[in-house]
Amino acid sequence: MPYSLKIDPRLQDSKVKYDLVIKRSIENIQSLAHENEALHTVYRCRGLGKARRSLNALIKWLETKKLKPLQRLRNTLKKWSEEILRYFSTRITNARTEAFNNNSKLVQKRAYGFKSFANYRLKVLNAHG
Repeated sequence: MPYSLKIDPRLQDSKVKYDLVIKRSIENIQSLAHENEALHTVYRCRGLGKARRSLNALIKWLETKKLKPLQRLRNTLKKWSEEILRYFSTRITNARTEAFNNNSKLVQKRAYGFKSFANYRLKVLNAHG
């Protein structure tokens, strides 16, 4: 006697919901990957005009997205767009400042327990040459 397999309707609904969640997750990951590549494209541009157009296109694309991290990124890019574009005219970054701050924090961690600020100051000056 052949067996017939019956699927519980509740399980079927659950599977449809699960498939929908997976599909949305994949779409979100694809959006994040696209945004990552688009941001890299902005920094690979040669010239201020091309960079401005690329950044504006990225901001416009991000306006269509509903993910909160992408909305936050759009707001950040809009807020800092002039500073971002300034890189293309000067080719100067704040990397040296960031390195100095990082080294100072490392010295501070190693100097835990120093009683004298003068000794801490000497350690920082020594670390930065």
